[in-house]
Parts: sequence; structure tokens; C-alpha cells
Amino acid sequence: MTPESRDKDIDRAIKGSRDFIYFVSKRGTTGGEFALDEETREKIGRVKARGKEVFVGFGVKDRKDVELACQYADGAIIGTKAVSELEAGIDNFTHFIRELKGNNV
Repeated sequence: MTPESRDKDIDRAIKGSRDFIYFVSKRGTTGGEFALDEETREKIGRVKARGKEVFVGFGVKDRKDVELACQYADGAIIGTKAVSELEAGIDNFTHFIRELKGNNV
């Protein structure tokens, strides 16, 4: 789903989903600051109220972003940043994952 999803799109996604709904966090391209505008937060809440888990992605790149996403959604998905850390080597990726986990390592 996206911030532009209409009510009928939301209904269709909920009916067609098995495990969870992936919600694109923002309009435009990935990069920049991660944020969830009021309309997006409200749509995430509507999906959750219908009993579906929601995971937010697109622009999520660090622990702060994950924490913000999890204030409204059931989880966060990191793509581009995780891939770039892995391409930089397993040590970079391991450090990245530890940073995401924080003190819970």
C-alpha cells in the first residue's frame, strides 16, 4: 500500500493479504529523511484495526527510523541501506545489524 491508497485499495489489499501488509512510507523516491505523515499514520491504523499486521518500508535506514515506524506499524523493512552495508562487507553488515538492535545484542 502507499500513502495514495484509496479506501477501495485498502479493502482489496486487506482481503488479498495472507501474512501482512507492506506499506510504502512516503511519496517519491527512497532516500532523505524517514517520516510518516498524518494521513499515512491514519491509513496504517485503519489496516491494523482490521486485524492485519503492517510493516513499513521505503526510506527506513537506521534504528531511529525503525523506532518511529514501530510507533504506528508492527515492524519495519530496510532494503537499500541493508544491501549497501552488505555490499561493503560482512563486517559492515554485522555492525549495521548490531546498531539496529541497540543494547539488546
